Amino acid sequence: MMYKIYHEDISDSAPLLFICNPSVYIRSTIVDCDYILHNRLISHKKNRTYVPSGDLSKISEKYIAANKFVIIFILSDYEKRYTFHRNLIIVRTSLKQSLKRENELTMPYIWECLTLPFSPIKSTLPAVGFCGLLSKYRKKIMAVFNNSTDVRTDFIIRDKFWGGEPHNEKLINEYNDNLQKNPFIISQRGTGNFSMRFYQVLAAGRIPVLVNTDMLLPFSEEIEWDKIVIFEKDAETCLKKVIEVFGSGAYIKMQENCRKVFDDYFSNTNFFPQLIKQIDKISINKVTLMEKIRLVIQKYL
Repeated sequence: MMYKIYHEDISDSAPLLFICNPSVYIRSTIVDCDYILHNRLISHKKNRTYVPSGDLSKISEKYIAANKFVIIFILSDYEKRYTFHRNLIIVRTSLKQSLKRENELTMPYIWECLTLPFSPIKSTLPAVGFCGLLSKYRKKIMAVFNNSTDVRTDFIIRDKFWGGEPHNEKLINEYNDNLQKNPFIISQRGTGNFSMRFYQVLAAGRIPVLVNTDMLLPFSEEIEWDKIVIFEKDAETCLKKVIEVFGSGAYIKMQENCRKVFDDYFSNTNFFPQLIKQIDKISINKVTLMEKIRLVIQKYL
């Protein structure tokens, strides 16, 4: 099904063009559309890791008369609650599952991912890789794996994000080489309650390993994440699970499944249609609730 979407010009918003591939929807008028799309990917500015409530209020007010749901994408480390607006659907990278509202969905970080996966890799010991900045959330899990004689660790620690040079070809090659050599990759959260590495690992055909920090993985109603990635309550359980799936040989198929999930849900052609299906469920529930309220009010008038 091709959904009808209304939006103002997005031609100069490369991130949004990548998320909302124009080939997977029909651009429509504000009157006939299924949904309104805010024409900018909202991201935190320097020294600001959240989106002020006033920004969302302005967007809500701008489209309130249209009586349509407005989809807003937010790339930010902020994980607490935003002000609720009944006509907004918030798709955000960082949030806590326990604080999630009915109008919120998880946005994957799907930029800068490999176009083609690496072939599944076999190893004599569970080989666990990591290349990046060492955050407080990563120290514990990496220490647990480093102290185990049952796994082989391949950790490259940077002192800055992307080593301070995000476009340095040498650093990029070292990062990808680390992915290629290790079937398991530590993909723990950074400052925000999400990890861009998680999606890069999926795209590479490798298995993300991370502790659940009250995190909501995207499409959790459709994807059996517990069968695809290592996503446990603590670092010790992650280690135990890695050893278990390696010993069973299941890690070979898991690598293939990681890339399949990426292709089916997070690729440039599939993410937006999959997301709209989830948004449909939210909008149907909201409309149903409003109709129930209306009928109750009518009953007592």
